[in-house]
Amino acid sequence: MSISVQLTKRGQQVYTLRWTDRKGSRKSRAIGRIGSISKAKAEEVRASYEAQLNHATIFDDPGEPFTLEDLLRLDGELTEFDLQPKTRQAIRHAVAKGMASLGPDTNLRDIGPADVERIKRYILVEEGLSLATWGKTLRHLRSAVNRAIKHGALDDNPFSGQKVPPPESRSDRVLSRDEFHALVDANPRLWWKALLYLLTGCGLRLGEALNLRWKDVDRADQRLLIRKRRQTTLRLDDGRTLVLPAWSPKSGKNREVPADPQTLAVLETHRITCDGSPYVLLSLERLARITKAIEEDRFGVDFRLVNNLQKNFRRQQLEARALLAERLGCSVGEVEWERVSFHDLRRTYCTWMAQTLPMHVLQAFAGHTDIRTTMTFYTKVRQHDEDTARSAFASLFTATEP
Repeated sequence: MSISVQLTKRGQQVYTLRWTDRKGSRKSRAIGRIGSISKAKAEEVRASYEAQLNHATIFDDPGEPFTLEDLLRLDGELTEFDLQPKTRQAIRHAVAKGMASLGPDTNLRDIGPADVERIKRYILVEEGLSLATWGKTLRHLRSAVNRAIKHGALDDNPFSGQKVPPPESRSDRVLSRDEFHALVDANPRLWWKALLYLLTGCGLRLGEALNLRWKDVDRADQRLLIRKRRQTTLRLDDGRTLVLPAWSPKSGKNREVPADPQTLAVLETHRITCDGSPYVLLSLERLARITKAIEEDRFGVDFRLVNNLQKNFRRQQLEARALLAERLGCSVGEVEWERVSFHDLRRTYCTWMAQTLPMHVLQAFAGHTDIRTTMTFYTKVRQHDEDTARSAFASLFTATEP
């Protein structure tokens, strides 16, 4: 059986030879970037390679081994200045799961569907993680290998034929104003009130709120400044030196967010009780722990700026539900309360603001690079909108013609 070698263009960037060997396995090999070699030269290489395959002078030419450990090193170099630290950390975790299940010396050129299934089984069964985690791992492995292919280190992506599981469905949660006030009033701590107003009243991401400094609160112009920072130090009166870590917004861009008088009043009240920290929500004691973590090389993207935040927020929601039931004059069981995430508070802000702000303005305030993100994931149809639509249709049917 003769072997036919096809000349293709991968991503309109690289000339690639593709063929099926005598065992039925599909093979490919990059032979040069478009522009660095002519099409005539690429065709000459194709014809020569086809001839060698059919005359049995090439049986298997896999190239130099390229292991998962090599992928981890190369991708770290390729993404150092292009991706956010949190994304790079997620990619490292994905490759590490591949190394844990297959071994760090596994040659990526030899990985097949059975090996991909081993990684999947390791994540779902041995580590007991969710299908969503497997989906994220697969996406990160696929993107890392694609970058290696573009760099010329590999020819094929063993993860490209795998289906990414759909994300777990979860209803979008938007708080009513009564629910928001119950959350605020359920906890007497000013720290919590400041956090809730920053997330719900200004639409900040959790990381943006925790990294906000007092100098970023512009009371005169009623706005907050969300801006990236370099690592600096703070010298205290007692002689200690604290590290103020570097930080950047998710988009990598600075922005200004309007702050309403109520939010500014809550922040000012909170500031009176603070210990002199330059941060709105991070105390000097917490900065001391962050400084120690940095000195011991433990301060990474997984480091928690505030401990037990999720746990305390869940407890606060139970108290808020009980308070709302008291205000409504009913039992707690009669109050429907679907669990709220911190990101739901940001979604609440966007949904409320979408009633009055043009979408492109809301996009700028929310810090989204793509307006479709704002429209698709951060605005939700409310009961009030449905009532308005019903009233509009009712008026159409009941209106009398002149």
